[in-house]
Amino acid sequence: MSVSASSNGTGNDTGNDTVGADIVAKLAQLPSGEHATILALHAEAALERRLLALGLRPGQAICLLRRGLMNGPLHIRVGTTELMLRRQEAQHIDIRPNRRPNPIRGTGA
Repeated sequence: MSVSASSNGTGNDTGNDTVGADIVAKLAQLPSGEHATILALHAEAALERRLLALGLRPGQAICLLRRGLMNGPLHIRVGTTELMLRRQEAQHIDIRPNRRPNPIRGTGA
């Protein structure tokens, strides 16, 4: 089962593990401290219901706060809620990383 914000028919398997502003990636690939928008959930029905119940819905903004050691869980913020999510579950969540200005450098230019 799959839930997505919108479908453009282009697919999302680019074969590229680099996370950039215009690239669809998996939540498990997002660097710590970065923000993203959830595009779609691709999981079996039970896991999908659990992720939706936790607030992980297409269109929702998220932040990866930190990564657990030795492939441990991911600490994420969804709205005002903070969650720990297994990396294997994060592999079922498609995201689009958000480009944010660097607060030290201003606009990043």
